[in-house]
Amino acid sequence: MNFVEASKIQIKDYIKQIKQNGYNETLNWLVFDLDYNFEDKENMKKWAKNNNVKLDFIANSSDLIKKINSYSQTSDLITNLSVFSHGTASNIAFGYENTGYEYTLNDKTSINHLNVYQLSKKSFADNAMIHLYSCNSATPRGFEGKYFQSRKALINAVDRGRSLAEDLHNATGVPVWGTIRRTDYSPVVNGQLPKLGGMGGDNSPFVKGQTKAIYVRYGKKRN
Repeated sequence: MNFVEASKIQIKDYIKQIKQNGYNETLNWLVFDLDYNFEDKENMKKWAKNNNVKLDFIANSSDLIKKINSYSQTSDLITNLSVFSHGTASNIAFGYENTGYEYTLNDKTSINHLNVYQLSKKSFADNAMIHLYSCNSATPRGFEGKYFQSRKALINAVDRGRSLAEDLHNATGVPVWGTIRRTDYSPVVNGQLPKLGGMGGDNSPFVKGQTKAIYVRYGKKRN
């Protein structure tokens, strides 16, 4: 339930921002319906209702893309999008470790270079921002387990490559923040958003003398 609890923390922060700035925005909470039991989902529905949040359960990445693209047909465009999920190199693996997950880029619950360009730029406001809290969203494919002599060497290699974070920026036209290596969800139990994690794991690159992940940004606001 780490991802659910992390998203609640983010939503509460959005609610605070909306109230402080007097915005008239709808809060949408999209949750992949994967291995949650009846009680789990009822609790989510209750929390959403109590916080005036619109909750939708999503079955697969195609439905997620359709849902996001549907906002282009409304006056309520996306201004902030935060993603909480497992991740492998340049792959948001929403279904990772859940029943039926295929552990390939073709899994029906994943977002990566195979489908990210199906997203519509028209769904995002000019001042929109996207934050990816999945591991390795800014790690290019092929960097799994790769060793670098320095942080600079890794950054230079990432700049020459192409990551999901960069693809998502190109697809939406808005700034995207992503992580090279792992994210750490331990702060969630204390009511805080995930932070940068460490090295290690089959899906992450290694850097000599470097123990912390790297947060990177692609793009600027349209306006």
